[in-house]
Amino acid sequence: MYRARVRTLIDKTQAAGIPQLVLSVGRKEQVNNFEDDLKSTAAVLDELSEDAAKVNVKILLEMPHVWQLYDDADKSKRMVDTLKSDNIGVLIDSTHWHVNGYDLDDYVCFLGDRLWHVHLRDAAGQDTVGGNYQLEITPGQGEVDFKLLGEILDKYDYCGDVTLETEYKNYQDPSEVDRENAFAFAHLRSVGWEVAADGL
Repeated sequence: MYRARVRTLIDKTQAAGIPQLVLSVGRKEQVNNFEDDLKSTAAVLDELSEDAAKVNVKILLEMPHVWQLYDDADKSKRMVDTLKSDNIGVLIDSTHWHVNGYDLDDYVCFLGDRLWHVHLRDAAGQDTVGGNYQLEITPGQGEVDFKLLGEILDKYDYCGDVTLETEYKNYQDPSEVDRENAFAFAHLRSVGWEVAADGL
C-alpha cells in the first residue's frame, strides 16, 4: 500500500513540475525492532527513489522528525548510512531541531551534500514522553535560535533551498498570513538572514 501511494505521489509531483517530494515513514511508536525496521524502510525508500529518478523527481526525508522512525540525529545518521540511492536527500526542519535538541553543527557536517532543503518554523518546549512541545509557531514567536541556524548553514556553505513554513491552517483570513510572514521575515533579518523584499 505504501509503495502504491508513493508511486501515485511521484506521478502527481512530476505532472505538476515539482522537483522534490518529501516522504514520511512509520511513526516511532509503531517501531518493533529499530534495526529491522531501518533496513526494510531504507530498502523501500531506495526502490521508490529510483522510480522517482526516472521522472526527474528527487526524494526528501525530513529528519530528525520527532514523530517518525528517525526521531533523533543518531537514528537519522543511521538511515543516511543505510540508504544506497543518491536520489534521496535530507530536509532539516528548525522545529524538530529545537524540540529534539540535537547537535546541529555535527549533523549538518555529517550530511554534507545530502542536505537539500531547510524549513524555517518556530517551536517551543522539548521532546518529552508527554510530548510537551509546540511545533507550529511563526519564526520569532518561539524559542528557535535562527541566528545559530543561519551561522551553521553558512559555516558549511549550504546553498540549497530554504522555505518559510508558516502554518496557514491556523488563520482565518489571508491578511493574517501576510502579517505572520512579514513578522517572520523581519525576525529573520534581525538575526542576520538575508531576506529579499518578497521573501527568501
